[in-house]
Amino acid sequence: MVTGINVGKYGLDLTEGEDIYSLLETLCHRFPGIRIRLSSVEPAEVNDRLLDLMTGCANFMPHLHIPLQSGDDGVLMRMRRKYTTETFAEVVERVRTALPHAAIGCDILAGFPGEDDRAAENSLAFLAGLPVTYLHIFPYSLRPDTTAAKFADQVPGPVKDARVARLRELDVQKKVAFYQQHCGTEQRVLLEGGDERAGLLKGFSENYIPVRCKGLRLQ
Repeated sequence: MVTGINVGKYGLDLTEGEDIYSLLETLCHRFPGIRIRLSSVEPAEVNDRLLDLMTGCANFMPHLHIPLQSGDDGVLMRMRRKYTTETFAEVVERVRTALPHAAIGCDILAGFPGEDDRAAENSLAFLAGLPVTYLHIFPYSLRPDTTAAKFADQVPGPVKDARVARLRELDVQKKVAFYQQHCGTEQRVLLEGGDERAGLLKGFSENYIPVRCKGLRLQ
């Protein structure tokens, strides 16, 4: 797993020509027998270089986690995000075109200050139509001395909880749909442990589907 606070900015303080894409290319070629998986990457960093690497390197796993935060443009503007729902959807569509079976996840923040009922419904509707695999959902929590903490229109806790619950229902629906698409297919699975009580081995497919299977016990 290639991970960091802002992994897409890797190389900005290094020599010219060194960036996250050159690092990933080096890792893929130097360690052909090791699965390479990229952690969270910003929408603007999902470009042709990254997609070419993912399609051209057999050990670069077809899985991306791209933070969205909200499916409402007004909320995104208040968050000072540098993209709109339209541009985010275009990024996801590019990934889907290049890697039809890739797992695509995104972060969603429920109850950001100023997220009224209409904005919450906009976000839910946008996510329902977005071809992503899963959602990482978090309720907004106030952080002292931040700009958002000073907003007057804070969302009450029970309202945030209700929105989180609806988003989690959608997350389950999307996961189930993605898993069902791959039922009956052959997958390369990296086994990471076992469930001794059930007598099954556990691992993940290349596109991040959790798998349980019968087999020899891991040592």
